[in-house]
Amino acid sequence: MRQLSPTEVTLVRHLVTGSEPPAEDALIDWDLVLTSAGYHRLSPLLYEGLKRTPVAIPHVVATRLERAFHVELAKAVVRFHHVEMLEAIAERSGRALSLLKGAAFANALYPHPALRPMADIDALVHPNELSAWDGDVTALGFQRHDTSDHAVCFRHRLSGVFLELHRSLTSCNDYLGMDTATLLERARRSGGLRTLSPEDHLIHLCLHASFQHGFRQAAVNAYDARLLVTHPEFDTALFLERSNTRRLGPWVYGGLALSRSVFPSDELDALATALRGTVSHRVARKLSRLDAPAGLTPNPKATTGPPLRRVLWAGDIQSTLSLLKEVLRPRATANVSQASRWTERAAQLLWNHCLRLIPLALMKQVPTFLRPTPASLGEVRDV
Repeated sequence: MRQLSPTEVTLVRHLVTGSEPPAEDALIDWDLVLTSAGYHRLSPLLYEGLKRTPVAIPHVVATRLERAFHVELAKAVVRFHHVEMLEAIAERSGRALSLLKGAAFANALYPHPALRPMADIDALVHPNELSAWDGDVTALGFQRHDTSDHAVCFRHRLSGVFLELHRSLTSCNDYLGMDTATLLERARRSGGLRTLSPEDHLIHLCLHASFQHGFRQAAVNAYDARLLVTHPEFDTALFLERSNTRRLGPWVYGGLALSRSVFPSDELDALATALRGTVSHRVARKLSRLDAPAGLTPNPKATTGPPLRRVLWAGDIQSTLSLLKEVLRPRATANVSQASRWTERAAQLLWNHCLRLIPLALMKQVPTFLRPTPASLGEVRDV
């Protein structure tokens, strides 16, 4: 499938952000635009943009976008019913639970929750309270589906809704200096739940795109970033203070560069410029090649290739070696020897990033003696 043309990118940006429309006589491959919008969770936003656009939209296209909006509306009702159940548990137990990404943004950044599709409900909990949450969500009908270094994924047996409980924002929190307890302490109250501060939300979006997924993300996340930096409570100075570190800075800069390549804004440009000093010229050159057609392509490839190649993005040799050590560090708590723990970790990484690529092993639920295999730089279902 080809990439979107510059004219088609202009159309998507126009419908989503209200920027200038394409020329009246522009050639548009509507099937490709709809396919891209569906993959990148932009269909409801494109439907909303139909209300203000001067562009002549084919009736069949408008009908498909309207249908996508109403489907997301129905899904939102179900998802936020589950969020209300989580809120009741948080209030009853006194345990902190902070919503992340779409679950946090749908009501806070968007005029209507149906405008912000999401694949699952993401929430951050204290690592010491994860086992208690595990029992509570199981009682609600959720069943454990998958696991990784930084999160556990559940699927509701009736609604099919996915819930990801994060013990940390990334799989290498210690290396990046993103302490979960600190994040929860400075999270804002939102009823019985919490939500990260706007600055921490943006840092998480950047890390999610760059560190966790190799500079690949759904375009709706780029629009989230654009909305966050214009939020009245967003503190630019505080964001730069938290993100401008030797280890964290390059990844945050990379996430900003990816988001602004899809939905540019003066605010994102200013933040990226302020963090430019945290990356090498080589990294800056590579990021300068990111563009909207690639970012809006259905199923875009990770810029850094296989997950373990991401350690090379860190820049200097010391940071690269420190990150590699953190990736290799055993997460198991079993009462076994140190050598056995390191051996198990190496086997997990070998399975996830080498052997699992064999076609016969691509089935998600292939049973192996290594399951669950949490050794991944990727998101839960990328394990």
